[in-house]
This record gives sequence, structure tokens and C-alpha cells, in this order.
Amino acid sequence: MCSAAKTAQIITVGDELLSGAVVDTNTATIGRKLRELGVTVLRAVSVGDDRDEITHAVHQALDCDLCLVSGGLGPTSDDRTAAAVATALGRELKKNSTAEQLVAAALARLLGHRQRDVDTSSLPEVPADLLARNVKQAWMPAGAKPLANLRGTAPGIEIEQEVDGRVCWLMCLPGVPSELAGMLDTEVTPRVRARFARPALWQRIYRTFGVGESWVAREVEEVLAQARKTPELSNLQVHYLAKAEEVTIGLELPQAPAQHLRDELDQRLLQALGARCYGIGTNSLPVQVVHTLTALGHTIATADACTGGQMGVLLTAVPGASRCLVGGVDAYANGVKTDLLAVSPDLLARHGAVSKEVAVAMARGVRARLGADIGVALTGIAGPTGGSPDKPVGTIELAICDGRGETHRKVVLAGSRVEVQRAAAARGISLVWRRLAQLGHWTQEQL
Repeated sequence: MCSAAKTAQIITVGDELLSGAVVDTNTATIGRKLRELGVTVLRAVSVGDDRDEITHAVHQALDCDLCLVSGGLGPTSDDRTAAAVATALGRELKKNSTAEQLVAAALARLLGHRQRDVDTSSLPEVPADLLARNVKQAWMPAGAKPLANLRGTAPGIEIEQEVDGRVCWLMCLPGVPSELAGMLDTEVTPRVRARFARPALWQRIYRTFGVGESWVAREVEEVLAQARKTPELSNLQVHYLAKAEEVTIGLELPQAPAQHLRDELDQRLLQALGARCYGIGTNSLPVQVVHTLTALGHTIATADACTGGQMGVLLTAVPGASRCLVGGVDAYANGVKTDLLAVSPDLLARHGAVSKEVAVAMARGVRARLGADIGVALTGIAGPTGGSPDKPVGTIELAICDGRGETHRKVVLAGSRVEVQRAAAARGISLVWRRLAQLGHWTQEQL
């Protein structure tokens, strides 16, 4: 075991990544995991299903301590990663008996899931022709060890190669994101921790909503500069990440500082960011809202006139949302607004469907109709047509009714129809959080 700094390269394989047919999420998933493990990623490259290109990429990665490859391990003719790695390392490609057993076991599990009446005490026998079509996944470079894949049929590959007196450690994983994520947890993480013996980085994430990176940086840089004057925090690193309507501030140190320094840093940053900061840690905004509402014993209902119910989608993605979310009304047509949400036809005629008055009436109506403590509503113009000088495309009217009052907010969002809809739904959830904060329903401890 060695505690020296370790480096890695990530290689993602697949023509679909280069053509844009599939978005490469595996690089981000692997990168986050390696960072957690204290391994520095020097390079990340994507190559197509070309054996020579894969071979070249592996050659370039041999100057790192670790190379993680994803994709190209399947049973079809365009899956060429195992053969390319064998060529890059100057090794013979051989059928691995342990890997063949893993493939057979994976196929048996798959057959068992498909047969409703299968005896759960034993797995079904795999037909010979099915195994023959999949046995290609058991061929690996000589000297490789197979890695178990509990979510798919292709085993991973683990192999070492000595280059100029040093060792590069390669692990090849399937390209299916769910399979890769599972193997990162079960196969890669314990091996890297045991071999590299690197202490995990101390990380602290502050999550903000509705402001840009420049605003966030302006508010926190002086706080961080002051913090670095403390010897224990002198190496404090900061990473800003903007995504949709959110900006996160990630702090890192080689090891955790004393608790009182962490508490002081939290206090200063929360004071600088104010209500824009909705959480500390990994919990997303919908998670924060669901957890807070559940803790309070409050229920919520949604009314949506332009995103197809995406506020409800955001909330129901959180496990346990049923404890607080009563339901929602997708009030796209005006008739639904009047019939189900008791919005006055006269109100619609005088102010239009996209207006403060209608948004408030929708929030009030869904709260009453579904018997919830809180009603949240949004109505808007997602585009690309339908706008006017007074109400341009991207205009969104949001409102909350909670029995103690009504809150309204108007925003004008930019982007495509899909982007406007997503941002509008997120703004609706944000409005709920702000209302909870305004009423004093959360504390720093809940963050």
C-alpha cells in the first residue's frame, strides 16, 4: 500500500458517444468517485468502437497509476475493448473460465426474472445457444481477473501492466450507466481504497438556487480568503458548479478540519449567501422540501398549467414523498382550471391564463380541492410561440397558498421549451422552500 498521490485516466468507448446519440455520463460518474477516493484524474478521453483507437488510448493511459475504461465489453461484434486492451498490453486474448461462470450466472438471473413461476430457490439452466451468444464477454487479456457485474451480463476486467519500472492498473467496466455505477461501488471502490490507502478528501457542498456563479463568488470569496488565514484551512480549495438554476460551492481539504472551524465556516458562508442557500451537503432542493414538509407534518398539492406536472415529478422522485405530497392537477386547458381548480372564468377573461391573479387562484384552488396544507401553482408561456410584448415567451407566474397567506412571484426564463419547463418547475419548488424559510420552519441544523 502507498499513500503517495495517485493519478488516473478515464476512457469511455462507443460510437454513440461521438455521434451525440448518447450523452457520456460515465466520465462524470467515474470522476466523482475517483475524487472521493483521493485519486487525481489527469485526462478523460472518448473514443469510438475502433480497435486501433481504443488501443492507442490505452497506450496513452499507461503513464498513470490507474486507468478506468467504460464500454465495449458486450457480446456483439462492435464490442472491441477486451481485444484492444490485449493488443495494447501485448497479451493474448483468452477465454477466462471464471468470467464464463459469471456470464452464465448473470444469464440465469436474467432468465429467472423473466419467468414468473421460476423456483426462487434455484436459478434456471441457461440454454447452450444463449450462452454461446454471450460467451464472447468471457474473453479477456491473459492474466486478467474478472470483476463481478450484478446488474448485467458482462464481467469487468482487472489487469496490471508494468511500464518502465512502474505499474499501471487497468479496470474495464461496462458502458451501461447503471451497471457501471454498481461496479464502481462493489468492485472498484474497495480495491482502490485497499491498494492506494488514500484518505478520503474532506468535502463540504453549499447549494444555492436562483443566482449566477459571479454573484455567488462575489459573496463567498472574502469569507474563504479570511478562512485560509487559519493554518488548518490554508489549503482550502473551492469549486463552483453551475447547473440549470443552481450553483454549488464545493470546498475541499486533504483532511477534515476541527469541528469548531467547520461550524464557523458554515455560519459565515450561510450569512454571506442568505436565503439563496437552501442546503449544505448532497440533498437537492426537492429532497430538502420533502424532508422539511414531512418533519412538520404538512401536506402539499401542485397545480401546473405549462410543464405537464413537472413539479410533482420533482417531488415524487424523492423517496418518502407520499408522506407530504397529496397530488396534483395538470391544468393545461382553461376548462380544467375552472372546473377542477375553481378559477373564475371572469378572472381568466380579465387577466389571461398567464397572470398573477390566475396563479394565485390556482394555488388556492388546488389546496382546497385536494385538502392540502399548501398549494403551489404555476402558469406560463413555455414557447417557442405564444408570447407577446407584455408576456414574452418564458414568462412564468408562480404562487403559493398555505392558509397563512399567499405568495406570488413572476420570472422570465430563457431557453428552449424544455429548458423553460424544467426551470419553471424548479422555480416552483424553490418558492415552496422560500416560504418555509420565511415562516421559520427550518434551521441551520436541518440544512
